[in-house]
Amino acid sequence: MALAVAFGLSAAFGGEFTNGSTAPGSDSAQAQSLLGERFPAQSGDTVKVVVRAADVGTAEVRGAVKALLGELGRMPHVTSVEDPYATKSSITPDGRTLVARLYLDVLNPNDMPVEDTERLLAATKVAERDGLKIALGGRAAAVETAQDPDLDDIRVGELEGRTLADYRAWKRARTRRDPFPGGESLDDAARRYARAFRKLLERPESSILVVAHEIPLRYAINAADGSDDLDGPAHQLANATPYLFDRESLVRAVEGIERLT
Repeated sequence: MALAVAFGLSAAFGGEFTNGSTAPGSDSAQAQSLLGERFPAQSGDTVKVVVRAADVGTAEVRGAVKALLGELGRMPHVTSVEDPYATKSSITPDGRTLVARLYLDVLNPNDMPVEDTERLLAATKVAERDGLKIALGGRAAAVETAQDPDLDDIRVGELEGRTLADYRAWKRARTRRDPFPGGESLDDAARRYARAFRKLLERPESSILVVAHEIPLRYAINAADGSDDLDGPAHQLANATPYLFDRESLVRAVEGIERLT
């Protein structure tokens, strides 16, 4: 199982994606129209292809990525394919993850036929092998969506709507075990996140894209790495960036969160 987790991609986790950005007359719609006139291949929606390996720069991985992107580029509604090895910032500094983009001829992801989305997902699944994990991201690649309240942000009760300074001041004066007034404790939230991750481990899909707030992702990364602090060493996470977990690392994350709470 490959689990790609990202935060900051949606206004609220788990809800169905909305397409208001292409409403007639909106700035986004005008920008898309102009982009279509000048750069037709890049004027539609995009699908991200996220690849994870010990080293995405090896000849073997390069060959597999090239073959997959070539196949995806010949599929219906795909107008062009970005070369991640020739595109700046497409590969993470540790060399273990790359992101390529497929450019589509549909502006609204709802116009992408389900059968064509399923072809993209099927080709991606076939390309996976030991040591090479692949996931698709983007609205046009979403075949099924679901909302899990267990991945909601921390329930801060009476502090809801207050300033970040108020939240931090209250937090500094208490421990992780102390519940927010009318809400839950940080440990309560962490156990809730672990429960949500366990549910993901029970799902049959080989690849799942999860869009979540930063805190559950931060907890999962640190717990999977064996840290004794759910808030570190990873703390400030990059916005709108996929983080790939295989089954083993997600199991470590769940066990680590449960151990620390």
